[in-house]
Amino acid sequence: MKIFKSGYIYSREYAIRKNVIEKDYSDRDVQNRRRYKILPNNKMLYEYVPLYINPRNAMLYRYLKEKRDIVILEISNKILRIYDHFFSVKNASAGDAIFTKNIKDLELLKEMIFSKNWNGNKNLKQIMQSEVLMYEKISVKYIDGIIVNSSKNYRSLRRFTNVSYNTPYIKDIYFEKL
Repeated sequence: MKIFKSGYIYSREYAIRKNVIEKDYSDRDVQNRRRYKILPNNKMLYEYVPLYINPRNAMLYRYLKEKRDIVILEISNKILRIYDHFFSVKNASAGDAIFTKNIKDLELLKEMIFSKNWNGNKNLKQIMQSEVLMYEKISVKYIDGIIVNSSKNYRSLRRFTNVSYNTPYIKDIYFEKL
């Protein structure tokens, strides 16, 4: 709900600097890998808001297995024309992740990125977790959809957000038959 109160989705570094993280649900090992990773422009990965291209990924499955409340924010591709960004081929924390500014570098992998599962294939798992990395923060006005996994989350979002730009709230296939 803090995202809607502040009006922004923040990078990890920005959120730490502004002291806006109340509870940290992130994976410590992943955060340790991401903390010191440097992008081709010599900025830290932590300075970028990470957005999975495919919401059906290892983190989602893990959090659902742990019975966590999940909210997936669907972000408009308009941000690519507005914010400084990179794409990561594979999860940005992976040792062999490739960073690019050209979306065409991902097009050959599109079918793999949007796979429904990785069936034990570690490389495919990493490719499915490819990311869009947006510098520092993203305005909530670029949220096109909010996908929830429970009616409790839906009610909570409706109570705590004043979404004037007609963002749809939906339950989605990402949560079925896991």
